[in-house]
Amino acid sequence: MGTCWLLDGMDASARLLTIDINSKVQAIARSHLGSDPRLTMLCEDAEAAIRREPPSSLDLIFADGGAGKHALLDEALALLRPGGIYICDDMKPHPMWPPAHAVKIPPLMKALAARQDFRRMYIDWSSGVVVMVKLGE
Repeated sequence: MGTCWLLDGMDASARLLTIDINSKVQAIARSHLGSDPRLTMLCEDAEAAIRREPPSSLDLIFADGGAGKHALLDEALALLRPGGIYICDDMKPHPMWPPAHAVKIPPLMKALAARQDFRRMYIDWSSGVVVMVKLGE
């Protein structure tokens, strides 16, 4: 669904790379969105993509899974160009969370707050969202 929303807000020259390890979910998305020339869909571990992308090569990261959020955070943030936007959700405690997820949020919030190369905003809405913009160099 997020891919659909992002595509809807993009102009014709924009490009979207979406990464998911679940091939069944990607097959559904591909059946609805796969003909859009702005979209590249990779079915792989996002950690591999983070390690492969060159620094300062992205304008937006929506970190919805572990990679770029709970793993390889610094590496993911280095992929953003100055003015690039980092978004992560599921930052507000929820009773349905597994215990393993709940303990990851305070250290992540602390790490994001410590970043001097970004401006950060926490949105206390729905699942809780952090939006950060990378400052110029």
